Amino acid sequence: MKNPIKIFLTFFLILFSFLFLFRIRPANAFTVRTGDNLVLPQNRTIEGSLIISGQHVTVNSPVKGDIYCAGQTVEINSNVDGDIICAGQNIIVNGQIDGNLRIAGQTLSFGGTVGRNVTVAGQSINSNLAVGGEMLVAGQQFSMNGSTAGDLRYFGENANVNGEVGRNFDTYVEHLSIGSQADIKGKVTYESANKANVDRNAKIAGAIKQNIPHEKSPITRRQRETDQIGRNFLGSFVIGLAIALILSLLWPLKIIKATDDMRVNFWKSLGIGLVVSIIAPVVAFALIFTIIGIPVSVLIIVAYIIALYVSRILVGILIGRIIVDNYWPGQKNSILTKTLIGVVVVSLLFAIPFLGWLFSFLAVLWGLAGIYYFFRPLTTE
Repeated sequence: MKNPIKIFLTFFLILFSFLFLFRIRPANAFTVRTGDNLVLPQNRTIEGSLIISGQHVTVNSPVKGDIYCAGQTVEINSNVDGDIICAGQNIIVNGQIDGNLRIAGQTLSFGGTVGRNVTVAGQSINSNLAVGGEMLVAGQQFSMNGSTAGDLRYFGENANVNGEVGRNFDTYVEHLSIGSQADIKGKVTYESANKANVDRNAKIAGAIKQNIPHEKSPITRRQRETDQIGRNFLGSFVIGLAIALILSLLWPLKIIKATDDMRVNFWKSLGIGLVVSIIAPVVAFALIFTIIGIPVSVLIIVAYIIALYVSRILVGILIGRIIVDNYWPGQKNSILTKTLIGVVVVSLLFAIPFLGWLFSFLAVLWGLAGIYYFFRPLTTE
């Protein structure tokens, strides 16, 4: 009897191809680019959405759709008709963005215009954007010299606002500075133990209100954070370890081959994971309106949810292999040791407050490619 999982995946791919060939217009197609160093030239227009990942990514081409990107260094200098959704270490965005800007990274620098809303998270954020909607920002350092037509909300340590805010400015911050060029059309509400530094030439239409945070015992706060990490760790660890052991013991060769491919083709794997994470929900939603109908859509959604969880476990197995092979050669042939160590490490990473979601997100993208490699036939030399 044929493997039912392979039958389902084959059916899924055929069905997906049918939808794209006969139901989805070419303007809505995806252009996919992966590699170490990618530069899309200014004289080329991307018709439809762009999915791109690499170590260094530069997009100078106008895009007639959305951009989904991942990389160590990402620079987007073109006009985009849709949204930009991106994750990376250093991200620079310039140009005209008609949709939304959704970014997560370490060092973020923005210029140009955004037609709708901005949601960003990073360590250092510098914005010279003209935003048509509202801004939601989280990070350690935030400098705003542009404008936003709606509300501005910031969560972090240090904020320097020296631009125009069309409505209200709300922030939870340690140190707040409002510069001489600031023009805030609404009120300013900030929660901080420190008084804001407001330049006398700043324009603020509404009131300025400071909320003093309640003093909390460092021991109580530490205990609460420790308890949260412990709960997240135990929940992720117990289930993850059980699934990881099943995969490693039942299909050891395929797991080794899949994790080897993940390790060798890191940026390509992120690109594959990005494609899968976007395409699967789109196909599931499209099927609701076809003759095949809701049951197949539900099956795809269930398979997708399972894949999201298994993808993180594959990353754990890979990390365990790397650690044991390099630092514990005596256990090099022990599948149990590698699996146990790997699951412990990723479970701890995923449980870290504020940063755990980012590690989990990157692990999902990396691990989804591992699932693809797992089902790809093993080749013999």
